[in-house]
Amino acid sequence: MTEALYQVVIYGQLRPGFDQLSVRQVLQQKLRLSDLQAEKLFTNPQTVMKRNIDLDTAQRHQRNLYNHGLIAEVLSKDGILVPPPSAIQADMAAQGEYPQPLSFEFTGNSKEYFKIWIVNLALTILTLGIYSAWAKVRNKQYFYGNTFLQGASFEYTAQPIQILKGRLLAFLLIALYYSLTSLAPIEYQIYIYGLFIPLIIVGVPWVVMSSLKFNARHSTYRNISFGFDGTYWGAMKAFILWPILSFTLILVPLIWQRQQSYFAGNSRYGTEKFNFDGTVRDYFSIYGQLILIGLGAGIVFIILGVVSGLLGALLGSAVAMVVVSVVYVLGYLVVGLATRAFYVVNINNLLYNSTSFGEHHLSCEYDLMSYLKLLSVNTLGIIFTLGLFTPYAMIRSARYHAERASLVAGSSLDGFVAQQEKKASSMAEGLADGDDVFDMGLGITA
Repeated sequence: MTEALYQVVIYGQLRPGFDQLSVRQVLQQKLRLSDLQAEKLFTNPQTVMKRNIDLDTAQRHQRNLYNHGLIAEVLSKDGILVPPPSAIQADMAAQGEYPQPLSFEFTGNSKEYFKIWIVNLALTILTLGIYSAWAKVRNKQYFYGNTFLQGASFEYTAQPIQILKGRLLAFLLIALYYSLTSLAPIEYQIYIYGLFIPLIIVGVPWVVMSSLKFNARHSTYRNISFGFDGTYWGAMKAFILWPILSFTLILVPLIWQRQQSYFAGNSRYGTEKFNFDGTVRDYFSIYGQLILIGLGAGIVFIILGVVSGLLGALLGSAVAMVVVSVVYVLGYLVVGLATRAFYVVNINNLLYNSTSFGEHHLSCEYDLMSYLKLLSVNTLGIIFTLGLFTPYAMIRSARYHAERASLVAGSSLDGFVAQQEKKASSMAEGLADGDDVFDMGLGITA
């Protein structure tokens, strides 16, 4: 695995207040360009100024060009736009330049959140799980409230009692199932399974749909709620029918695409619907690379098996068993973390970079090496502290995500929010509390 590389690209676009002749003369002198080369900076549709450089170097060139009056973009090797440094973002916002990448910011503090997490854990144990609904709300409110976009934070507005209702229902159904299977004679248990399996098949899509609706409705930005308009039948197809029909591992990417399309394609901010254009082919590409990683891991473990046999002959079976056991455990840990990192990086990049709403689109630039480092430290920290590192891992993950995700605004975000506020106020009377759904607390995410 190599470090991610980037390129600096210009399109001949000048900053407001700068004229082409002055900028051209300065850049020609600074970069030692010929007249023809300087001319092409403004006549070519696209010019790659620097390529195959690290992110810090790329953004340094971007700042220098911007200071001299020329707007440049930093792109990953896959062509994904990286938000400019905050100083450039602030200046672009003041000048009203679009499209304008807006970075997310996470301000959560590990020590501060540890206090919330440990209290939540203790009270959840002491109340036999009842407090978990309040714990979930406190967690979400903390992470939402510390996530900012253009100076405004997100909010989570759900009430714990709503979540508790859903969890009590889930608990009662599970308790009923185990009671019937434990008390009923063996010859009747097949009838119990025959009753509950159809209920599960029918119920899972409703749980998924209801949870997504609940979490979206109680997530807000600048007092505008998100929404989810997915239907029960859409959830049935995405989470039951497609997995049943795609009974072979070959069609797993099809399931991924259908499920993320159901989630992202049915979401909205205010009245503005999100669009999702990730294709099945994109998911097959990720899946194919995962298979190659799996095959490579299999070859490595076969080699380890051969080596273990040789060690057994040279060192004795007892010593060889200890050495090989340690190597195998480390091998599984490394392969597991690398596979997980590859999956998360590619799936998140694909989901965000394929999602847009109105004139705006989301952007994500997860990097394999940096995310693998994050995942490795988090995993080992949780293992060696017996779980006490969990809140620190959650803060580190949230900060990483905020640093790598952005919103590319195609027009004024303030104007867009104001427009949604007007539309939302006209719809407010139609949103009665009785129309709400409750959350089963399944932690459903995209």
